[in-house]
Amino acid sequence: MRRYDAPLERNSIGLFCWPTDTHESKVGRLVGALCQSADVCKVEGCVRPARARGWCGLHYKRWRKDGHVGPALPKRKDSRPPAECSVEGCEKPRSARGWCQGHYVRWKATGEPGPAALKVIRYNGAPCSVDGCEKVAVSLGWCKLHYGRAARTGDPGEVGARRVLTNKGKSCILDGCERPRRAKGWCEMHWQRWRATGDPGPVEAKRVARYDGQACTVEGCETEAVSGGLCNPHYLRFRKYGDPLAGNPSPSVLKVIDHPDGTRTCTACGERKPLDHFGTDKNATGGRRSKCKPCRSSHVRSWYAENQERQRNRQRARYAAEIETIRQRDKERYVRDREKRIAATYIAVDRRRARLAGVTFDRTVTRSNLRKQYGDECFYCGVLMDFKSRKHGDLRRDSLATVEHVIPISAGGDHSWENVVLACWRCNISKNKKLPEEWAALREVTAIADKGSTKPGIPPAAGNP
Repeated sequence: MRRYDAPLERNSIGLFCWPTDTHESKVGRLVGALCQSADVCKVEGCVRPARARGWCGLHYKRWRKDGHVGPALPKRKDSRPPAECSVEGCEKPRSARGWCQGHYVRWKATGEPGPAALKVIRYNGAPCSVDGCEKVAVSLGWCKLHYGRAARTGDPGEVGARRVLTNKGKSCILDGCERPRRAKGWCEMHWQRWRATGDPGPVEAKRVARYDGQACTVEGCETEAVSGGLCNPHYLRFRKYGDPLAGNPSPSVLKVIDHPDGTRTCTACGERKPLDHFGTDKNATGGRRSKCKPCRSSHVRSWYAENQERQRNRQRARYAAEIETIRQRDKERYVRDREKRIAATYIAVDRRRARLAGVTFDRTVTRSNLRKQYGDECFYCGVLMDFKSRKHGDLRRDSLATVEHVIPISAGGDHSWENVVLACWRCNISKNKKLPEEWAALREVTAIADKGSTKPGIPPAAGNP
């Protein structure tokens, strides 16, 4: 603890401190000893305490700024008026190095303070210094137009060389070109050509040639030319590669040609065929493909042969990822499309039989179409037939509707509207592979033999012997 009732004593540098014996604590005694033994600035005549290098704060800062500590007493402010800039003709007060602030900044930027005439001048309504220009000066005695021109080219130019503000109603300056002026006295085309090549080019080359029906100049290409004697694909390749045949060859896509008589030219084989020989496709031209069915099938088979492994891997990956969804969908489709599947099976059987026998097969002759044509009665016995499909395990019904060939396929009959009728299952099985004459004779013999018998025989024909 310090006893505050003790009198203060002045140390060697003029500071007042309590005597060291008044400090009871160890830290207090140390502070008191430092206070009594503090060093003084080593500059002669300065009684301030030393801070760095033996100098006080004032002399240390002076040394860092000017390189010398100066006198012991602080500098006194000069009561005299400030001196003017050392540049001849400049009356501004000095700021640094004998120059005013403007010349000092100019010296830092360029290395030279420059003459007094280059200082900023305010133009209160004064006109431009260019002869004949009455615009207000904004910088260096010039107006905004001439100052900008001088900044770009080094010469403000004359009044008559002012920029044209509008090209409205004027034509291109090139002789013979009557297009409206766009920039620099040229029309849009010649100006763009000058920007691209540095030369506006001759007037004769200003129009693009039109190719009315002319074919592309590339050998073998029959597409109409659009520019430079080339069709659009070859012209784009020429612009990109410098050669109309450079780059990767694009697949040739031939346009579909439909004829007024209802036929179409196949883009693959080039043959002219009826429209029903082309597969349906809602996204194709006219709702049908451009290739006929044989060409399309050949293309699909060749493509699948080349990409078989890739397609198998994609199918396996898809099936493994969605196996439950696919199984459920197949079950629902099996129940929903049962009748379609059975009808397709009947068609497939008849088509295979006709193909093996080498006879004609008409795909439009189906059980549903025959029912629309002939009704629900059997062609031979006239019984009302049943068109419901037989379920698994059920006995085949005698009235089940079947497709009957009047002249059997095995005997040379074809699958066409002239040779196919609807008959019940009993009549179809009874006729089997017999010709109509043979079966008619057999029915007569069977009918005579069955007279007086309760066993049913072959029914008589209903108006068709």
